[in-house]
Amino acid sequence: MQKKKILFLFYRTPFNCVGSNDRRQYLIFSTLSEKFDTKILAFGEVNQHSDKQQIIWLKNFKLKKIINFLLKLQSPRITHYYSKEFNESLVENLKTYQPDLIYVEHLLMMQYVLNIETSAKIIFFNDESNLFVDAKKLRNNLYERIRNFGLARMDLEACKRADFVFVITKEEGKFLESNGIQNIATIPYGIDTNHFSFNWQRPESKSILFLGDFSHPPNRVAVKLLCKRILPSLSDHNVNLKIVGRNIHRVKKYFSGKIDVYKDVEDVRPFYWNSSVFVAPVISGAGLRVKILEAALSGIPLIITSLANLGIDLISNEEAFICNSIEQIIQNLEKYFVAKKDDRFDQMRQSARNKIIKNFDERVVKNIIINSFEKISN
Repeated sequence: MQKKKILFLFYRTPFNCVGSNDRRQYLIFSTLSEKFDTKILAFGEVNQHSDKQQIIWLKNFKLKKIINFLLKLQSPRITHYYSKEFNESLVENLKTYQPDLIYVEHLLMMQYVLNIETSAKIIFFNDESNLFVDAKKLRNNLYERIRNFGLARMDLEACKRADFVFVITKEEGKFLESNGIQNIATIPYGIDTNHFSFNWQRPESKSILFLGDFSHPPNRVAVKLLCKRILPSLSDHNVNLKIVGRNIHRVKKYFSGKIDVYKDVEDVRPFYWNSSVFVAPVISGAGLRVKILEAALSGIPLIITSLANLGIDLISNEEAFICNSIEQIIQNLEKYFVAKKDDRFDQMRQSARNKIIKNFDERVVKNIIINSFEKISN
């Protein structure tokens, strides 16, 4: 029996796996490649073409972004990911490859299929619903509102155009359903639960850990809060802050005091194992924070906001300390740093790891992917 064909539209190639999004894209692509005939059309740093993959050089025209925003009120993010060459390649692939399914990664790539005519079913992976973010007022500042201008409206249009919509969190899925969107399912991040082993030991020195890619605005806001509000409030406790991740230059203006910075590290696990507590003061954006999955698996205690817990659903005071304000984070940190060994902490850490293994192990997510796409393709 001939395999059905899937054409993947990625905003970046899924093969380098240096970030959580890349890893998720690769898991979806590699899983479906076992069952379907697959082809990739994606953006990259150079043009590459083969029978199974076409990479289009993503050019960056800052002036074009400004002009499109001023004259067309078009989000700079949409302009950044528009390419005439990419659009022509898509049209050509629809004629020659003739896919049964078109998998569209991210809203930014849906601009290419909103108005095309095709018999292929369109699957839209909406990894952060802009409609949800705007409705819940999760844009932190004016810059973010300008940068994402009009994306909520486009999100609704994209969901209506797609035959099936996948989201990362159930909360976003329920919200879209309340707005009349049908055929929604949840595919969470899949994580290698063996790689992030349960090896945390409480160190003698006191330290707060935060990891992330700081090209992502919510992570920049979190670092600002850690540096300017949370760490200064703990001056009596002799606490050190560890900042680990990519694009560190985007947040260095906030650094002062007892802060250690580690950029572009190859292995983040030792930081989880050797820091006192993982803190995520996330107050903007949506989607699922994969670093919290990694931290929970590694065994480090968690003090996070309710927004950082979106889609993960850790139980407050049983699996993590879930806070509704920055003041509450500070209060929990003060209690934690003065507390002596407490068996309750060990139970919380183990319970958090067990939940992540149950819901986010790559093998569990692979089964969700396979079952979902087999249902769609029938």
